[in-house]
Amino acid sequence: MLKILKNLWLGCALILAASALLLYSDLDSRESDESDDGIRTTKRIAILQHASQEVLDDGREGMLAGLRKRGWIEGENLEVKVFNAQGDMPTAHTMASAMASGNYDLLLSISTPSLQAVANANTDGKTPHVFGLVTDPSATGVGISATDPLDHPSYMAGYGTMQPVERAFQIVREMNPQIKKIGTVYNAAEANSIKQIEMARAICADMDIKLEEAMAENATAVGEAAAALVARGVEAIWVPGDVTVIVAIDVLIGAAGNIPVFTVIPPNVDRGVLFDIGANYYMVGEHTGLLAGDILNGRDPASVEIVNYMPELLMINAQALEDAKGKWSIPAELKNNAQVYIDKDGKRTERLPADASQYQAEPGKNYKIAIAYYAPEESWERCVQGLFDGLKDLGFEEGKNLEVARAHAQAEMINIRPMLLNFDSSDVDVIVTFTTPVLQSATTAVEKHPVVFTYVTDPIAAGAGKSFTDHNPNLTGVGSMPPLKDTVNLTTLLLPRVKRIGALYNSGEANSVKEVTVLEEELKKKNIELVSVTAANSNEVIQAIQALVARNLDAVYLPSDNTVYQAFEPVAQIVAEAELPLINGDPSVTGPILSVGPGYYFSGAGAAPLLARVLLGEDPADIPMENVSVNNARFDEDVAKKLGIPVSKEFRAALKEAQAEMTAANEKEYVNPNPSGKTWKITIVAYVESPPFEEGYEGIKAALEQSDLKEGKDYELTFKSAQGDIAALNGIIDNALTERADLIVALSTPGLQTAMRKTDETPIVFGIVSDPVIAGAGKSFTDHQANVTGVAVSLPTDEMLDVLQKYFPQYQRIGTLFCPNEANSENSEKLFTAACQERGIELVTVAVNSSAELSDAALALMSKDLDAVVQIPDNLSSAGFTAISAAADKTQTPLLSMNSVTVELGAAYAMGRDYYEAGFETGLTMLEVIGGKDIAKIPFRNSPRIVSSASKKNAEKLGMTLPPALLETVGTIQD
Repeated sequence: MLKILKNLWLGCALILAASALLLYSDLDSRESDESDDGIRTTKRIAILQHASQEVLDDGREGMLAGLRKRGWIEGENLEVKVFNAQGDMPTAHTMASAMASGNYDLLLSISTPSLQAVANANTDGKTPHVFGLVTDPSATGVGISATDPLDHPSYMAGYGTMQPVERAFQIVREMNPQIKKIGTVYNAAEANSIKQIEMARAICADMDIKLEEAMAENATAVGEAAAALVARGVEAIWVPGDVTVIVAIDVLIGAAGNIPVFTVIPPNVDRGVLFDIGANYYMVGEHTGLLAGDILNGRDPASVEIVNYMPELLMINAQALEDAKGKWSIPAELKNNAQVYIDKDGKRTERLPADASQYQAEPGKNYKIAIAYYAPEESWERCVQGLFDGLKDLGFEEGKNLEVARAHAQAEMINIRPMLLNFDSSDVDVIVTFTTPVLQSATTAVEKHPVVFTYVTDPIAAGAGKSFTDHNPNLTGVGSMPPLKDTVNLTTLLLPRVKRIGALYNSGEANSVKEVTVLEEELKKKNIELVSVTAANSNEVIQAIQALVARNLDAVYLPSDNTVYQAFEPVAQIVAEAELPLINGDPSVTGPILSVGPGYYFSGAGAAPLLARVLLGEDPADIPMENVSVNNARFDEDVAKKLGIPVSKEFRAALKEAQAEMTAANEKEYVNPNPSGKTWKITIVAYVESPPFEEGYEGIKAALEQSDLKEGKDYELTFKSAQGDIAALNGIIDNALTERADLIVALSTPGLQTAMRKTDETPIVFGIVSDPVIAGAGKSFTDHQANVTGVAVSLPTDEMLDVLQKYFPQYQRIGTLFCPNEANSENSEKLFTAACQERGIELVTVAVNSSAELSDAALALMSKDLDAVVQIPDNLSSAGFTAISAAADKTQTPLLSMNSVTVELGAAYAMGRDYYEAGFETGLTMLEVIGGKDIAKIPFRNSPRIVSSASKKNAEKLGMTLPPALLETVGTIQD
């Protein structure tokens, strides 16, 4: 009875405490978080954490760090409310209900129980929900698919972190090869635990290990359950990713006595377990926080693929074996690969990856690197993009503070060493090598500079060192070993009758030798023979593949061999003609029926922090090499159909599981800049050639040149000018549509309007248009015609009138020309007239319809007793501005302009949009369209930068004086 009363008292206390907490926390939701104009100045988020436990605490701190990286900082623009259920599910549900009704902008949950609680409370989806530190989201019963990463509630997003259960049991077997009985404690109410227990049962059956199970409904039952396992004679106790058990880990370890304990939830080695193999939960939390920040910044949760993210962490405590029962030892390879190792004397060695955010470029300092690679090809390009994206995040940006020298060996081994020697005698700070052959040569050729490598299969096999910590003193970097076990498993499910597989590689490439060796070992386990042929150089590849396919094979495998990949297309063609399935280790290439291997973008991104550390002065000898293998699996259904290969349900299930488990979601995941694969036919249309157009066109070309697109391969540019003739403009657009242009770029309002009249299907991107809404392109910058988007150059009316009233208060009667035939000009005239009236300035306007009338119209305007002319921009005045300046000179009328390029044409002062930058922004918009973004969802935007220029000589000619105070504000003085 006393025990019952005690439990009831505890439950009541928890509920009362939770209720008090919720009442207190709800105060904020009733207080205004809006400014006087009703616009919210901060975002409010709520986090539900299931218990006070180090793993969950680390995840929470990581989430906040990720949010900070996305610009959401607690105490500045972010309000954070943390709820902690202290392991009690009724309390968790109560807290989740308060969160769902608490007027928050975003809900976050940490752990499986917290995900379930928040999901059940937020079923109406009123508030977006991001989850993390969840073993298997699909097993939680909240509507997340196990096979389709995009099949989940539209308001919910997050990542799974499936613990490496199989690897944990493999490590136990390596430490104790004779082990036969392992115990485990878990809470059957936790869906995450059930999933892992099911996996462990199958793994133990394969390894001939008996798994003894004991359940604990709550933390207080954990000790009794562990003691029961010891009584059953278990030789070790495994702790799954079970929150109930982890909270009581100290009790479990105490009950285990001299029986070693191992977990898949780091970090617990400091508490006395033998080892942890699992995720770095701070990094998992940070990854989740980045996603949360993206959603606060506008990303749609429905667009997020819910996949597995598992940054692996191995921690070993040799002290746990001091009095351990049984024959235990720690192999040297495990010791060397552990990120944390505690020896028998308690000495701790840490090789934990440092927080990359601390390796920021020093302000005001410039850096120089050399990039050395074997030859250009698609996967290398992905890797390079990953490297530069990673460097940019750390403040190292090419063209700003980073100078980059590049060279490749033209796919010839003989050219590698001279290339490296040349860089080693240069003034670069670091040499960055890509591919194994280049790394191999760098180990002997580079003596004066540090080396950072990536795009390498196995750096140990390449001669970089004895281990990832004991390596050549002048280098460090990233290896990316393909998952050959997964490759073989998927291959045997796809081709169940396969007996002979051929492989083509260059025996001079250490990466290929290692890959083929491991492949052969894995194939032997399945009683499959590997038949290999080598090619010493690119000239031998075709003959070698022809010889290989003639050897009675069932399939062909291509390792990540640089020599072979230079001739990948003809090799794939020969294999296809032999009607053999082709398998490879690079999912980025097309042609193979099955590809399983690393995403090389991540290999490049993973090398960026290491390179940053070296650039900042750290000795590469002190930086451990790393393995970064963010893998994926790709299957080509069309190839299977052509070869007549039936696809089993078992293969499809295994493929989806492999894709879900091996694809690591990343906020900088490589995006193909041209997913259509076609060569885009782009027609750029000018109504009239003028200085603003010329600057805008240069900006467009700069944006395209700085992208990953290649002219001739990804796009073809055609430029057409109507020379101010509307009939010619109509003909240009008609011709572009007849020739099936994929994209029309209209650099003027008349061009935009004409293009819109001609087509509502072909994408149109506009630039140098003052007001696209007035031009008829949409109701607003976000609600617009479905095939149109672009960049506006709105009139800087208020800015110009500020200048007039501050520096030229005597100008009370001003004039301007406008063209009624141009909608943009007519609208600008109306806006300028209204703005002048508000400030008590009289505006006199004269209409002009053609360039032939411009001189006379300008003289007529300047005869109207004006204090000055302030010319608004339009196509007519831009092309013929010299006629306006000539009239001003003749009449000695002060001339100012809202066209930023007209000082060179006679204006004394000009202020306006930066047309080069407007063109660059237009080019970026074109890249979004080519990149596959729905043009209907790309909002119009204004070119942000206003520039000014002046000429004292022009002012003197016009009889006006430019005040010195004004000249101090001018961006460019022409003389």
